[in-house]
Formats: sequence, structure tokens, C-alpha cells
Amino acid sequence: MLVLSGYNITIVINAATAILGSLSQSVRFGVAGIVVIFFALMTGGAASAVRAGAMALIAIFARVTHRVFLAGRILGVVCFAMVAWNPWTLAFDPGFQLSVLATLGLILFTPIFSGWFVRVPKKYGLREIVASPANLLALVTVPAAMSLSFFAAIAGLVSGPFAPLLGAPAYAVLWYEIFVARFFASLPFAAFSIPVFSALWMFAAYVILLTGYVCLKRKNDRGQGPVVR
Repeated sequence: MLVLSGYNITIVINAATAILGSLSQSVRFGVAGIVVIFFALMTGGAASAVRAGAMALIAIFARVTHRVFLAGRILGVVCFAMVAWNPWTLAFDPGFQLSVLATLGLILFTPIFSGWFVRVPKKYGLREIVASPANLLALVTVPAAMSLSFFAAIAGLVSGPFAPLLGAPAYAVLWYEIFVARFFASLPFAAFSIPVFSALWMFAAYVILLTGYVCLKRKNDRGQGPVVR
């Protein structure tokens, strides 16, 4: 919930384009692209940040050129490029592995699960958030956490002894997010350790996940009925 992800990148892009709302689309999205690159570097240039930033840059290009953005294909292209550049990323960077798998899971399963919550409005991405229950209580506060933290960082440079007071709102929101993470992590079966296993078991686990996805998608497609064009 709290690591750098495409959601954080999206918030940065939307903020940058909103601030430059009076300028042309090319300028707004050009500046947004520069901000994304700076943001990824500022956060340390971790593989997960590079992955999210690269996908965001392609999304910006697609929006400016009015092209279709297919998240699954773009994820594959970005991952292939990153692994080709540094093959060790795939083998020795758990953050990259988890980031890619989490993103792939959201791309594949969120459209299916969101169909189960048709009564939840799509506004502000509420349906997608509800379709990802683990993030439900924390994601809604991420924009506030980022904006308040940005304000606290800037204010802290010029306010001297008053910096803790100005940073109190950011502290409160971040404390809430950490509390949510710790609370759900403390629930029974929220996490458990398993002994080392062979690659064959891992392959079998992914086969089961893929089979489950195919079955859910077919069931979801049958429920929607034929598409009239």
C-alpha cells in the first residue's frame, strides 16, 4: 500500500497537468513526463519505481498521440526492456518481482472483480479500489498523504522551529496508513512463512493462478452476454 507504484505516479501526473492547465496539451504532458522522471530518481531509482515511471511515460505518450494504451502489453514491454538491460534484476530484486506480479494481478483480476461491485460508483476510481480490498482503507488517503508531505517538506525548509507543527497533518495521515498496514498484517493468516521449495512447485502455483483467472474470465464474459456492435 505504501510503496511507490503507478498510483503514486498517476497522482503526480494529474497534479502537474492540473497546475499547468492553461498551457497546451503537449506542454502539460511534456512537463508531466519530466516530473515523472525526476520523481522516480528522487525516490532512489529502484526497479519498481523505474517500472512504474516507464509505464507512466508511455501512457503520457499514448494520451498525447491519441493511441490506445494496453496496460498488459506495456507491462510486458517495459519488463522485457528492464531485464534485457540488467538481467540480474529478474533474479535478485524481489521488489521488482513483486511490483510486476502485483501490477499484473491488478490488470488481469480487477476488471473481473469490479464486475461484482456494479453498485459502487466509478467516480474517483472507487469501484477499482473496492475490487482490491486490501487497499480499500489506505488508498483513499494516499493523495492527501503525498500532498501534505510535499507541503511539509517545503515548509520545513523555511519555517525552522515551526516545521513539526506544519508537518503534523502529514504525520497524522501517514500514521493512519501505517496503522492500517500493521493492523491487517497482524490478522491471523495475513502472512506465513513456508520452507524453501523447488521451482516445480512455484511453476505449479502459477499454473493454478492462471487456471483460476481463465475460469473467472470465462464466467465473467458469459455473465455479460454478447457484445452488440
